Amino acid sequence: MQKINLADFVQYQPNTIIHEICHALGMFHEAERPDRDNYVIINSSNLTSSGQAQFSKITQNYYMLGAYDFTSVMGYSSYTSSTSIVYNTSLPMYTRKDNGQSISQGYDLSTLDKSWINTFYIPYIARSDTYAELDNTVYKPDGTIMTSQERLQLQAQLNNGNPNPPAGGRIQNNF
Repeated sequence: MQKINLADFVQYQPNTIIHEICHALGMFHEAERPDRDNYVIINSSNLTSSGQAQFSKITQNYYMLGAYDFTSVMGYSSYTSSTSIVYNTSLPMYTRKDNGQSISQGYDLSTLDKSWINTFYIPYIARSDTYAELDNTVYKPDGTIMTSQERLQLQAQLNNGNPNPPAGGRIQNNF
């Protein structure tokens, strides 16, 4: 079981909810990538010990997909109002290395976020039988969407060579 604890104010911040769900799926912050220093400059002097913990590099068991994703929901914005994270809220926590500009947290899943999740969790359609029917949108490891033919090929592979689901097994999804 994976518990996700959310403060009551995040009900107005869907990106924060998505961010925490992504942690539960196994994703880390973009700024914790082992190669992050190629992409961002961390303003360590403005980070409290709690803030520094949010930016510590993870050098083992960090699965990276593509280059640093500045649009990822797993990124942080350069600025925060949290004095438990930074000493001075008018200074950035980190900035882009290529142009010195500030960074904004992604509002929802970026293409690379979706691809990462799809690498470990294939999107299935709910069924009442044992057939593994894939959703219409399945991402490849390079972040592109599978063609219908590629998706059906994978679906056949998952179902002992049968690319066509039996009729009537879908469970209605009202969400």
